[in-house]
Amino acid sequence: MTFAMPITAKRTNINFISVSGDRLWSGQEVSDWQTKTASQVERISLLPQFYEIKKPGEVFKFLYNHPGLVEIVFEAIYALRNVFGPDVSLELELVTDPETDETELFALVEVDLEPEVALQKLEEFDQNWLLDREEITHGLFNIDVQFR
Repeated sequence: MTFAMPITAKRTNINFISVSGDRLWSGQEVSDWQTKTASQVERISLLPQFYEIKKPGEVFKFLYNHPGLVEIVFEAIYALRNVFGPDVSLELELVTDPETDETELFALVEVDLEPEVALQKLEEFDQNWLLDREEITHGLFNIDVQFR
């Protein structure tokens, strides 16, 4: 039987070492494990490790009230980094449409690309990833780009 204990706990850079001295998990694996095993509140509280969050109290309340979005928001991190690059900056922000009074959660991707390239990547992302999740998001989660 192998037991593991954490030896470092910096944001997503967590290593677990077994009693025998072999590394069991690190980095990405721990992040995935955390998001799949934590309670809803704990999972939501992990988001600032990946996103800058504007008005975190409001965003957290929105996600708590729409629990189906939490997994999508986590999945979006990796999907967006695959499309826009591993070092891309991400933000979460609630946006309310003044005409309909409907609130949506936006993941904003800060890019340093030519506008045509960024918008093409965004369109491809929407077609290949976001639209496949429309049944889950019900239009409450969207992605947009911000230019540096």
